[in-house]
Amino acid sequence: MRPPTALADGARRIHAVSDIHTDYDVNMDWVRTLASEPAYARDVLLLAGDVSDRMDTLHETLALLAGSFGAVFFCPGNHDLWCRRDGSEGADSLAKLSRLDELCSALGVLTT
Repeated sequence: MRPPTALADGARRIHAVSDIHTDYDVNMDWVRTLASEPAYARDVLLLAGDVSDRMDTLHETLALLAGSFGAVFFCPGNHDLWCRRDGSEGADSLAKLSRLDELCSALGVLTT
C-alpha cells in the first residue's frame, strides 16, 4: 500500500490484504512502515490470513496494524493455525485458534 492522499473530512477507506507472512524480515519491515504512517488512522484494514505461524510474530504484527488503522478485521489462514511439534503454539489448531481469538480481543482486532 502506498501512503494515501488527502480525503475529505470524515472519509474512510477500506484496504484488503492477505498472505503478508511477516516471518520474513522484508514483510515485517513493510508492516512497520505502515504503522509509522498516520494517514491510515481513519481507514479499515481487512487482513485475510497467513500472517505467521508464530504467536509472538502474530502479536507484533497485529499490534502494529491495530495501532495504525482505525479498525482491523482479521480472518486466520492456514499458516496462522499451524502448530509446532513441541506444542508451544497450542496442542492443535483449535487450541491455537482459541489463543489467537484471545490475542485479537486483547488488541482490539475484530474477528467477527
